[in-house]
Amino acid sequence: MSWRILIAILLAAAGVSAWAGISLGHWLVSHAPAAPPIPEIIGDTDAEILDADGRPYVSQPPQPLVNGRQGVPDPKLDVAWELPKKSLAEDSEQPPIAIATTTITMDEARDIAAGERGFKGLADVGDLFGSDDDHDDQPIQPVEVPPTPDAPDTTEPETS
Repeated sequence: MSWRILIAILLAAAGVSAWAGISLGHWLVSHAPAAPPIPEIIGDTDAEILDADGRPYVSQPPQPLVNGRQGVPDPKLDVAWELPKKSLAEDSEQPPIAIATTTITMDEARDIAAGERGFKGLADVGDLFGSDDDHDDQPIQPVEVPPTPDAPDTTEPETS
């Protein structure tokens, strides 16, 4: 076949499909269901519509939500941002942290940094890695771990 005949066939098929699409669209519009009747406005009064809290009702348009859908976002909660006149530390009999309420001098800070001041209790980490001084340190005692019951016996039997 010649390329001219192929182009003519393709153009004829395109024209027939366009005419069929337009005819089908006209047929669908003419045979569409009738529009439902629009209800009349109920209560033609000038009374203001109130919500559950007694405030005027204002409808909100749908908006893009965080999850990607369209909808009306949840109302924001009313939060009381006022600070109490008296702090919680002042209400209690003992302050929660005594060190935070006291100050130290620069000399005391240097003593603490140099390690010249002896700490007591949990803060005493002076002998954390051991020391070279001769103290009454107890020697480390090795702990013998018994073998597990299902472990295979590795001892070789004695042959005589």
